[in-house]
Amino acid sequence: MRPKSCALYLILSSFLLTVTAQKHPGDPSADDRLAASRVALPFEDADGYAVMSAWIEAYVRDGSGPLVIQQEVGASYLKGWVQAPGDSTEPPNHVPLSCFSKRLRSEFEEAIRNYAEQNAHDWLLERSIVSKRLAYSLVPASGLLPGWGTGGQNPPGDSRIAGYTVFSAVGFDSHRKRAVLFVANRYRLGGGCSYFLFRRSGSIWRAVKPPCVSSIAE
Repeated sequence: MRPKSCALYLILSSFLLTVTAQKHPGDPSADDRLAASRVALPFEDADGYAVMSAWIEAYVRDGSGPLVIQQEVGASYLKGWVQAPGDSTEPPNHVPLSCFSKRLRSEFEEAIRNYAEQNAHDWLLERSIVSKRLAYSLVPASGLLPGWGTGGQNPPGDSRIAGYTVFSAVGFDSHRKRAVLFVANRYRLGGGCSYFLFRRSGSIWRAVKPPCVSSIAE
């Protein structure tokens, strides 16, 4: 009976040591580790900025004034755009394949997969977007009204900006010849969001039209 008692003692001792280690005040909790994994890092992908710049040139009209762009991109900041309130059936980095043709789904399969990987993280845009026609500013999410527009005026005392653009991180194929970008636009009286595909020819990114319109709110 002694060997069994010793084995039981060793098992219990190991369990108690493990529990004690898990509760050590110097160790980060699961919530702390999750929060640390959500710290936004600088977005430093030159090709990603080239795709965002190509979107501005292709889709933003002249005379629309300075463009306000949300500085943060990634999973934490896409959720309110790609999911309806209370809906968690799809992750925020999901691409709705049904609105692309079978041919495009096959052609962009690798880029779509990379899009999901890139947008599982949070990033901070830098001033690396280039537009020949429009000035733009990067504004933190804390300075922007969240979600869809519900009226023409801010709440009393609220100076947050109502009209702005939200980008995703860009997904690429392994040759960096194809790209996927999600863009949401919020206006005072509504907004919309779409998924855009791009092909690169030389150094120029060209949009594949039409885009996949995900949703429109008015």
